[in-house]
Amino acid sequence: MGLDGGTIPTRGELVQVKKKPEQKDKHSDTHHKWNNCTITQLPLELPVVLCHLGMLFNKSSILEFLLGKLKLNFQHIESLKDVCELNLTLNRSSSKDSSSSDFVCPVTGLEMNGKHRFVCIWQCGCVVSERALKEVPSTACYKCGKQYITNDLVHINPNDADFEVLRERMAQRKALRKMASSSKCSKSEASEAQKQTDVNSSCAAFNSSHASTSSSVCIVTSKRKEDNSNNNEYLHNIKKSKKLKKSHKKHKKNKMHKHHKRDTDVKPQLHSGWSEILSRRSTHW
Repeated sequence: MGLDGGTIPTRGELVQVKKKPEQKDKHSDTHHKWNNCTITQLPLELPVVLCHLGMLFNKSSILEFLLGKLKLNFQHIESLKDVCELNLTLNRSSSKDSSSSDFVCPVTGLEMNGKHRFVCIWQCGCVVSERALKEVPSTACYKCGKQYITNDLVHINPNDADFEVLRERMAQRKALRKMASSSKCSKSEASEAQKQTDVNSSCAAFNSSHASTSSSVCIVTSKRKEDNSNNNEYLHNIKKSKKLKKSHKKHKKNKMHKHHKRDTDVKPQLHSGWSEILSRRSTHW
């Protein structure tokens, strides 16, 4: 080839071969998915929430997304009712090692690191492993004891086959929630109508009782006026009789006084007459 030293180039040096795409490390990808928020890609911090499709989020990230601060395409999340706050069991033996998880199954003790399938019970938010559901079948939560059905189970970080099942269950939950809200609205309207009728009946009863009380009050007041007039007349008669008695006594007293005066005037006259008669008799004698 004309090169010094007699070097012979290989085919790889002469022909450009298409490079194979770099493959992701499945272990690191799984670890990242189970320990980081789906929106911000930051480590999960309590409180942690789960959507209907099994994706994990920090609650603060969901609040920022609902407030419009984060422009992302999560059309199935419209409000906080579309997420469930998880009741996680902490791993007491966790360390700073990247292979260990901060959360475990409360029944089997398996770590929630992606090596085992985990499910969330939507009614209460408790998280258990799928192995626990198979080994100890029950219709009550293993952690809090709340009753649940199969449609309440949501797989965490599901595979492609589980997505369709989760979408159907999400549609059923939203339909039930709408029916419950409509029934609550109808119940509230019925209660409001009942309250209005009660208020109207109470107002009518109050008006009738007020009318009866007012008529009775009028009767009582008229009676009192009549009694007062009778009392005033009686008092007037008593005063009149007292005045008559007083005037009669005064007249009698004046009459007695005049009679006494006349007697006192007659006595001296009689005395003077007798003295004159005696004096005359003495002189005659």
